[in-house]
Parts: sequence; C-alpha cells; structure tokens
Amino acid sequence: MGMNGIYAKDKSCKFGSLEKFNRVLYGGHANDDIQERFFTFAGDTPIFMGASSDFTRNTWCYQAKNGILMSGLATTPGYSELSYQGGRDIFSGWFHQSTDIVSRWHHGYMSYELTRFSPYFPDARVKIEVYPLNPHNGFLVRYDITTDQRLIFCAGFGGITPFFGRFEYQSSPEKEFRGSDCENNTAEILDNCGCIKGPND
Repeated sequence: MGMNGIYAKDKSCKFGSLEKFNRVLYGGHANDDIQERFFTFAGDTPIFMGASSDFTRNTWCYQAKNGILMSGLATTPGYSELSYQGGRDIFSGWFHQSTDIVSRWHHGYMSYELTRFSPYFPDARVKIEVYPLNPHNGFLVRYDITTDQRLIFCAGFGGITPFFGRFEYQSSPEKEFRGSDCENNTAEILDNCGCIKGPND
C-alpha cells in the first residue's frame, strides 16, 4: 500500500492513498477571457482547495488559495480527552485522515467512499462527491452519510491568500492549510449563507 495506495484494475480507483491535491478539477470555458482562472484541487483524500492562477503576473504562473474545505464526524461536540495535556479528540476525525478511503476519478469530478472511518463510528458509511461549478467559479461537495447512531457533521472552510508561487506539488509546504492563509480575511454571516473575503478581493 504505502503513500501511493493501491490501484484496482480500474486505474481511476485508488485505495489507502494519503495524497492530497493531486487531482485538479476544471469548470467550463465561460471565464476564459479573464486573466485569473479558477480551478479546484481535489485528490486521493477528501480535502478540497479552491485556487486561482494568473499567468500575467509571472511566466511560471502565480497561484492563490481560495479556501480549503475539510470535513468530518464527531460523537460529542468539542470533547477532547486530556486536552489540557495536549491530547487529541479520539471521538472525532476528519475524513481526509481516514485510512480506508476508496477514491475514484470520474470524467470531471471525484468520488470517495469510507466504510471503516473510526472504531467509534462502527456503522457509519460515508460517500462524498466533489464537482467543479460551471460556469461559475467554485466547487460543490455532496455528502451521503448513513449511520444508526447520533453523529455530528463538522466542516471547516477558510484561507484565502494573495497570489504567490505554485503549490500543487506534493513537496510544497504551501499546499497545507496554515493560519497565515487567513491573514487579511474577513468573514460575514448573511441571511442564508456565509461570505469570506481575502486580500485583493
């Protein structure tokens, strides 16, 4: 297995890989006349990054993060065993940190299945699909979670940066979510949605 996971006979299907952002989803061509192009980093694990590039800023093409979405499940709201000693919450977990992810590349979108997500959620079955929006900039994530126990769905989104170098390579530390990604970000709660704005609008 290892870092790259196991390929099935169908090369679009992978199991056990821990790679993030190694698949790119593109929308349509409605915004091709704009110098900034939006795309979505997906990968073998279900954590997603909206991103944009601007080739006019540099011939190597500068990129900006447009938010990272991570999601998971918890049995209790905010409980952490021995949190005062730096322990972690063993009763919750992020989907992208699961070890049983079956990921599949389709023509234009990704799907994921998790069946042994946690010993604390023995009957939880999770299916996730991520699609690029068309013609708008953005991505859509669909969740199908089946369980016979009470669970709390958790999600976090944020981190809009100015344009800087490229970060799609696995060795790039900039691809990870960092607190500095949120500098000069503002969040606003509207009637039926939230709005996050970053530097340079």
